[in-house]
Amino acid sequence: MTLKKYLYPLLLILLLNLLAYSNSFHNSFHFDDEAILSHLSEAHQDSYSLSFFQRSLNIYRRALLWRPVSGFTLGLNYHWGERDTFGYHVFNFSMHVITAFVLFLFLYKTLRIESCGKFLRGKAFQISLFGCLLWSLHPIQTQAVTYIVQRMAMLGGLFSVMSVYSYALFRDTKRNIFLICMILLSVAAFGSKEHTLVLPLLIFIYEWLFYQNGDLSFLLKKRTLIGVSLIFLTLFLIGISMEGPHVIGRLFHNFSLDKIPGREFSVSERLLTEQRVVLYYLSLIVYPLLDRFNLNHDFSVSQGWLTPPSTLLSGFVILGLLFFAFKKRSSFPFLSFVIFWYFITLLVESSVFNLEIIFEHRAYLPSMMVFPLITLGIISIEKISKEKRSVYISLGFIFLMIAIFGFSTYKRNVVWKDPVSLWKDCLEKSPDDARCHVNLGSALGNAGQDKEAIELFQKALVLDPENLRAHSNLGVALADAGVLDRAAHHLTEAVRLKSKDPLIYSKLGAVYLKLDDLPNAKKYLRFVIKLNDPNPEIRNNLALIYYYEGKYNAAISLLHDTIQANPQLHRLQFNLGLLYKKVNNMEKSIYWMERAIKRNPSVLDKIHLIDAYYNGSYGGKASRLYKNLLNDLDEKGLSKYDLWVNYIAPLEKKKRNSTYTEPITELDYRLWEETLINENNRIWEYDNK
Repeated sequence: MTLKKYLYPLLLILLLNLLAYSNSFHNSFHFDDEAILSHLSEAHQDSYSLSFFQRSLNIYRRALLWRPVSGFTLGLNYHWGERDTFGYHVFNFSMHVITAFVLFLFLYKTLRIESCGKFLRGKAFQISLFGCLLWSLHPIQTQAVTYIVQRMAMLGGLFSVMSVYSYALFRDTKRNIFLICMILLSVAAFGSKEHTLVLPLLIFIYEWLFYQNGDLSFLLKKRTLIGVSLIFLTLFLIGISMEGPHVIGRLFHNFSLDKIPGREFSVSERLLTEQRVVLYYLSLIVYPLLDRFNLNHDFSVSQGWLTPPSTLLSGFVILGLLFFAFKKRSSFPFLSFVIFWYFITLLVESSVFNLEIIFEHRAYLPSMMVFPLITLGIISIEKISKEKRSVYISLGFIFLMIAIFGFSTYKRNVVWKDPVSLWKDCLEKSPDDARCHVNLGSALGNAGQDKEAIELFQKALVLDPENLRAHSNLGVALADAGVLDRAAHHLTEAVRLKSKDPLIYSKLGAVYLKLDDLPNAKKYLRFVIKLNDPNPEIRNNLALIYYYEGKYNAAISLLHDTIQANPQLHRLQFNLGLLYKKVNNMEKSIYWMERAIKRNPSVLDKIHLIDAYYNGSYGGKASRLYKNLLNDLDEKGLSKYDLWVNYIAPLEKKKRNSTYTEPITELDYRLWEETLINENNRIWEYDNK
């Protein structure tokens, strides 16, 4: 094939995919994206550093390394663009186009092998090109391409097909450089996502079907046996280093449990269910109605072989397909390869591991060989039909499928625009799923639609009264809305359900603080601090409790330590100034208030600083700041009386109605009432020299 002949398929793949994904480049982050961004943000510290990229190699801090290739690419994206989604989407799209082109090269190379037969060799170019176009444009791929974090599945797919392609080149040329590339690419695939552990088995199947004519006797060769053993041993050791040695013990332990930790199903139930899932992926491929695609498939768990009966039927279908592939290994090796490829690449994610039941991005790698087979079936019309126009019929049908797939992908990317549109789509398709209600509620809450969010959390609890996230999210939303008693109830339920989220404990502590329940408030806030949660608001609230208890020095010490770690937080600086005012240390009180006001010159803060100046015998400063405050109010059309009504009087009312007095309510009301209501300004008439 000439260079020009390679260029045309690449340009066609790029152009058609660009049309299909043109509306996805500014789609927002979703779901797991935020957890990884939080880790990257914590590691980045606003500048380039080697340690940032080292930490990117392990984006979830598991064992020694965890998906380092995927993590490194996300680290690069964050370093260059931080939270701008455009760069992330450009990378995902680029990798998808490259994967499609490598798939074309691999298919074209494979279909020209002698064992594939004359018809396949003659149609190799058409099958390869149309097969990779159908694959890349199919809407099932949007979850891997548009959902940013699922580049893990996409990179795993890219390096996998590159690895097998390298083996095909090695088999054709006998050049060891391609064998080395095969090994390195296998490691890169596994470093992207663990489901590619099956690559050695795929390469073995490739050799067995296309070069050994389905005969296993070649395994008896000593050199082959040693090579295969070394490859599997190497990948096993790499896997242990990335996930940790405990992964094997945890896996065996799960077999003895009624339910897998964190799931609503056992290992045996998962194995039974996955038989239906792997066939469901096939149904999505051949019948890609947009209403059937969902981030959160409401897929029932199989309780036994006959509950539901489709479980047993699915088992027979899978066994039948595998048996058929084995029978056709010599006469139709490409068909056998497609079947073996599909089930082998799903082996890890559709077996015993503690994973969710179903996700569409898991079909990214398995579906690579399905579409060329579909293309072959359509093109075969030419072979079995006596009509001369059959070639136009088959091509017309393929072009129609390409158009439908591309348009469906474009429409599906509209759903992925933002969390609200995504979870609305999920809820429409799974109306009885509590998880959809909770996630849509969270998305609406983040978008400022608090009332709608609360209603969705309540509906989620009707569907699932023991839903931890529904209780916790509803509790947080009610706390923010000021409905404290109900907020405390739901947050306490989240704690009972063993929530490990520090936000729940800190929010519960803050709620109890507002309810004047100091013992409970102190208990939960101190618990969060023991978890080493860095949130300064927790320490600020605990300092307030120390203030209520009369432990002023403890409160001052706690705020000092917190400010040292967060020197930009003006609110903590101001509160420290208030505490120093309480212990009559006006020098330090004024120092910290002045620092806070430089960052946030609010009216209330200025009032307290004037108070501190007055009590500290800094009459000139008090007078100047008071006049400055009045000038600011005058520019806004406000009077002295407005200053009393809007700022001072509410503090007095709050002080009267609360069991505990906050530092910010402690003002000399007689002084300010005389100044603002009785128009007596002699208090502030100082010599300004």
